[in-house]
Formats: sequence, C-alpha cells, structure tokens
Amino acid sequence: MDRFYTFLAAEWEHPEAAEMHGLLVLAYHAQHPSLCQPWIRASHAETLREIYRKGRPWREVLSWPSSRSRRQRAVDQLKERLADAPGSLAFGHPIAGEMTVGDLPAPGSPFYPSGYPSQVEAWAASVAQKRFL
Repeated sequence: MDRFYTFLAAEWEHPEAAEMHGLLVLAYHAQHPSLCQPWIRASHAETLREIYRKGRPWREVLSWPSSRSRRQRAVDQLKERLADAPGSLAFGHPIAGEMTVGDLPAPGSPFYPSGYPSQVEAWAASVAQKRFL
C-alpha cells in the first residue's frame, strides 16, 4: 500500500501522472477488493468491462458530472443499482501473470513520469483481463 500512496503523492508534482489518477485508483482497488464495499467492487467490475470489453475510452467511462449534486446523485443511483452485489471476495491476491502496482515505474526512476501513463494503462488492462473478462 505504501507504493500506491507514493504514486498518489507524486501526482502533485507531475501533471502527466495526475492525469492517470482515476485509472490508478480503479486498478488498485479492483486488485484489492477488501478495501471496498460490495457495491464498489461491482462497480469496478462493470467499469473495467466497459473499458476493456466494450472498448470505451477509460477517461470517458471514469468521467463524473461536474456538478457536485449530480455526482452525488450518480453515486446514489449506483449504490441503489448495485445494492445486492455479493459480499464475498472472489479475489484478494495477485493472480499469476497479472501486473501489480509494483510493476509501475517509481517516481525518480528513469521511466517516471514518461513511461508511467502507458504502464498504468497496461496494469489496468491486466487486472481487467485476469479478473473480469
């Protein structure tokens, strides 16, 4: 988890890394389901399927209404729709061949931040492929 927080902190200094925030958080929490409530886990699965099965751009899929009240309504609707999501954790550990946050180029390395966006995208695709597709 420390590495995840290192990436979040580095976003303050690297705009190209900050642009990956939504996908970084999605991949991390999809790979660590015990950190989320069942409705959020179900939402992660749906979101990753939208992106990697249906081919929708991840920035579009992860976008939220700009209005705070509309965002809250969207969350409330999502909670209601996914209220009956199963509570058991199907996955809680990396799956063979799946990338992890440890595979991302660390701040200060030669590939950060230049290689970071493509690696976050590869990681999210790996999580989707191994867990949800």
